[in-house]
Amino acid sequence: MEDLASEKSKYGIVMVGKHQGELVVVAPWNEGRFVDGEKAYTLAKGARDVGETRTLAANREFGEETGIDMTKLPGAGQEKSFTSDRPYGRAKIVAREEMPEQTLHMIAGATAVTDVRMGLDIVVVEHIADLVPHLKHAGQAFIPAQERAQLQGLPNFAEMLEWMQERGFPKNVRNREEFDDFIMVEAQRAAFKPLFRAYREHLTRTGKVGDHAAAMLKLDDKVNPLAYMQEGTDLLPARDYLGKMQAMLERFDEHNPSFLHQGRLRTYWRNRGGPAQPHSQLYCLSQALDRAEALTAPMNLEGGSSRAKT
Repeated sequence: MEDLASEKSKYGIVMVGKHQGELVVVAPWNEGRFVDGEKAYTLAKGARDVGETRTLAANREFGEETGIDMTKLPGAGQEKSFTSDRPYGRAKIVAREEMPEQTLHMIAGATAVTDVRMGLDIVVVEHIADLVPHLKHAGQAFIPAQERAQLQGLPNFAEMLEWMQERGFPKNVRNREEFDDFIMVEAQRAAFKPLFRAYREHLTRTGKVGDHAAAMLKLDDKVNPLAYMQEGTDLLPARDYLGKMQAMLERFDEHNPSFLHQGRLRTYWRNRGGPAQPHSQLYCLSQALDRAEALTAPMNLEGGSSRAKT
C-alpha cells in the first residue's frame, strides 16, 4: 500500500459559478492564525487520508473548510441520485475538471525549502448563490477572534499561559512575544505538543470553542497553539479572491507591523511567489481561475437570489 504518511501532496477544490454575470468562487478564510482583525483567504486543500483517492481527499477537505458536503451536491461526476434530497436548493455541479498537479517550492520552518505536489479540481456549479446560506458561519457578523473570545468570557493569554505553566511549561516565558519566540524553535514546540493538545481539549469541553458547528472559535492547532482563531467562507468575485490573497502576500513581504508576529507570516501560503511565478500556490490558483473562465464562458449558469459577498 502507498505510504501516505510520507506523501507530500495536497489536493483541493476551486468551486466556481456565475452570479449576476460574473465569475464567483467559494472562498474559505481564517482570522487569528496568520493575521488578526481581518480575513486571510486560503485554498480548500489538504493531504490524503489512508485509502483516499485524489477526488475523495479534495471533497473532504473542501467540506471541512467551507461547510459544503460534496456528497450532497448533485450533478456531474457524482455517484448517486439526489432526486429526493436537495439540501442546497438548485445548486448543481455541471462540470468537474482536474488541473495537472504542479510542484510547489514551499518554506518549511524559517528558511528550508521543500517540494510539495498540489492538484486542484475545478468544480463548476449552477445556481452557486444557493450555497450561500450553507457556507461555514454564513450570516454571522464578523468580529475578530480575540474580541469574540473576550465577549464570551474565554480565558485570555495570561490565563492560558498560567494553566500551561502549572503543568510544566517554562516559567521564564512571561508574555505573548516571548511565547511566540519560544514556539518558533521547532524542537521546543514539539516537546510541548502534547500539552498544547491537552489544553485544546480542556477548553473544548466548555462548548464555546472547537470544530463543532455552534462554535465560531477554536484554538489554532497549526501556527500558534495559544491563539484564538475562526474560520468562515464567502462567495467572492473570482479576481477579488485572487487579489485579496496577493495583497496579503505583498504585506507579508513588507513585514507589515500590523501582523502580531513575523513567524506567523512564514506559514501564509508558505511561499512568496505571486500569480505570475511558477511553483507558487497563487500561480496554481491563477491557472485554475483562467481555466474556470474558459470552462464557464459558453455555459448558461443562472444565478441564485443571494448576493455575492465582497
